[in-house]
Amino acid sequence: MISEQKLLNARILIIDDNQSNVDLLKDILTTEGYTSLLCLTDSRDAQNLYLAYDPELVLLDINMPYFDGFQLLDQFKEVEKNSYIPVLVLTALQDHKIRIKALKSGAQDFFDKAV
Repeated sequence: MISEQKLLNARILIIDDNQSNVDLLKDILTTEGYTSLLCLTDSRDAQNLYLAYDPELVLLDINMPYFDGFQLLDQFKEVEKNSYIPVLVLTALQDHKIRIKALKSGAQDFFDKAV
């Protein structure tokens, strides 16, 4: 069983082009005790940061300029090859087809931002 301290020290990468969304997620996670957060608003830097940071969880938006979340999932799959991709998709898009596509693209789960 994983200890609470190890869980709270997990490396979490937040990728969202909207700075206010990033700030909100960071505030929530910090308040809950998470200590190792890396935030990114420019998807062009995502693959390099993913490689360097080696996150245990990625909170990923889908609808972004430059590279969208699906393109980033493809990039992460290239890095991980046939391994687990630790991605949780967070998006305001409500389309059921988007949810299915995200899961088929390698995301582990999917949550709507609009709650």
